[in-house]
Formats: sequence, structure tokens, C-alpha cells
Amino acid sequence: MSETTAERVSRGVQMTDITSTLLKYRNCVRQLWNDYFLNQVNNDPENGEVKIEYYQHIRETLFTSLVLIHEFGETIKPEQDVYYNELQVQPVIGPLGYRAMVAKIENDEYNYDYIWIKTDQNSFKFIDFFDWTDEDVMDCQFAEVVLVASEEFPDLIGLSFLFDAASVRYWKLA
Repeated sequence: MSETTAERVSRGVQMTDITSTLLKYRNCVRQLWNDYFLNQVNNDPENGEVKIEYYQHIRETLFTSLVLIHEFGETIKPEQDVYYNELQVQPVIGPLGYRAMVAKIENDEYNYDYIWIKTDQNSFKFIDFFDWTDEDVMDCQFAEVVLVASEEFPDLIGLSFLFDAASVRYWKLA
């Protein structure tokens, strides 16, 4: 089998590029929030939290339908209720590397530091798209991922990273 941009084999695992599927989901949840929920949450503070909960429920349903069922033909449970083992995220590493943020938890607070990824010898799994706010326009700018294996950063395995959502590739593992 010849390797293409749509499919490849990495470490004996068949991988299919599903970047367009994930970016369509991202656009959908972003537009849903910005065009329909944002005004309702801001204009009805008494029910704002309830509306955010409904938005999260709809978002989960959209992920199941637009990504999981579309790509896998069934739902998939996240590992440890956090990340999807079948969804690999790979940053596009340029000549200087790839600048990402890594979350270090101190006193129950997430502190993000910048880090340069220099190789593709890392295994990042998809959690969800992330934005800093749910009180304003949301871009879902980041893909939140977890590092599950790494030759480059063995001491950071298990930590969450934020990647620019539009500058990575999303792969389905077969």
C-alpha cells in the first residue's frame, strides 16, 4: 500500500486523516455557541448556567454524531472519561518545531507554559476543542490533547496540551 496524505501507517497502525471531519465539528459547535447560545446566556443570567449545560449536552451529541458515528460507525467511550484513544492528533512540525502549551496543575489550578515540540515521536490523543471563555464569542481556538507516549517528553506523559486547532492533523486509528 502506498502512503498518501489521507492514509498512512505509523508504528504498524493504520491511520486515516479525518482533519476535515474534526474541523467541521469545531465550526458547528462554534457557530452554535456564537449565533444561538451566547445572547441567551448573556441576556438571561438567571438561567445562564442551565443554558450552558444544555449547550454542553448538544455539543456532546454533535461530537457523537458528526465525528464518532460518521468515522467509526459507532460511539466510542473516552479513556478514563477524558480522551479518545482512537483519535490521534499530530502537530505540523516546522523547521523550528511546533509551539504548544502544556498544562501543569498546581494547587488545583492549571498553569500553562509554552513548549517547543521538535519531533513526531509523541502520541497525543484528542480530548475536545477548547476556548478560554464561555462568556463571549468562542472560537474553539485550541485542540486540547493529552500526551500518552513520548520519547521526547517522557516526564510530561499524562499532561494536557493545547494546540492551535487549525495547525494540526487529526487521525483515526484503525
